[in-house]
Amino acid sequence: MIKRKMILALMLMCSVGVVGCGNRQDPVQPETETQAETGTEVRTEKEAGTEYVIEDASEQTTEFYLPKEETDKLEEQYREVLTQIKTAVADRNMGELAQYVAYPCYVGIPDVIAVRSEEEFEALDVDQVLTEELVDVIENTDIDSLELYDAGYVVSGESGKPNITIGTGEDGKVGITGFNY
Repeated sequence: MIKRKMILALMLMCSVGVVGCGNRQDPVQPETETQAETGTEVRTEKEAGTEYVIEDASEQTTEFYLPKEETDKLEEQYREVLTQIKTAVADRNMGELAQYVAYPCYVGIPDVIAVRSEEEFEALDVDQVLTEELVDVIENTDIDSLELYDAGYVVSGESGKPNITIGTGEDGKVGITGFNY
């Protein structure tokens, strides 16, 4: 008797599931148009009385989705800061380098996760922060060959590590946002 009830209950659950799945509407068919002035594709989807407009991001000029003029200015700032960083690293001057760090900054050395001020950064051991490998990577970087990513510039050797990331910090300052070993 118990087996019969269990089988009946299972059949009832399956039939409810089938009925629920069978009540589907046709998929949303997007309406597509191309804007003549920008050349971007705009797709409008209508679903249950709501209209969504989705722009095709593949036509955007940068990964940041900022106007090209703003991206060019940001890229110029990054390159200027990187030039100053290369000088400070060559001199192994933590005080000077601290000026080009965006705080808080990730520093991947033992017992340190992030530094929040110039004073904290300057107190770090120069040999731990500026390892020979990292100094070589930074000194041998061709600034003009770097690509700008969402996070900024990643200055690294062929293996990817060690590296530094130059980006915009929480306070809007352009500087080193991470040291990775």
